[in-house]
Amino acid sequence: MATKVDYHRYLASREWREKRKEVIKGNDGLCYRCLSAPIKDVHHVTYERIGHEGPDDLIGLCRPCHEYLAAERDDDPAAAVIIPLILEGLELETPDHFGLQSAWLTKPLSNGRYFLVDFETSPEPQDYLPWTVVIPLRRGIWLHCYWL
Repeated sequence: MATKVDYHRYLASREWREKRKEVIKGNDGLCYRCLSAPIKDVHHVTYERIGHEGPDDLIGLCRPCHEYLAAERDDDPAAAVIIPLILEGLELETPDHFGLQSAWLTKPLSNGRYFLVDFETSPEPQDYLPWTVVIPLRRGIWLHCYWL
């Protein structure tokens, strides 16, 4: 039987501070969404395992990206970083995943990482992970942007 955790007490605990340090140390200390600003906040992707978070339950964010995910601002700060990368030009790749043909655009970055964009066509964007930046291209077409 799972025990209920006092969230505010947990955030003041040594255990949380250690987990927070690990998240900040990851991703070279840069925001998981915009990859251009230092991590200031650690965000819970899910609250299902409070006190027992796994590595995919937490992400490090800069303050503006965290405010965006918390619906405290309407403009997506990661889009300001991503749109210029898209405009600079990307390479088309069409890998075969599990027998399904897909296509995405990539751009190698100077730090050895990759910027990846794939497309979705639907009336509304599908559920996505917090480190994915979704940009509406036009009605029914969405860009999903990631850092690898």
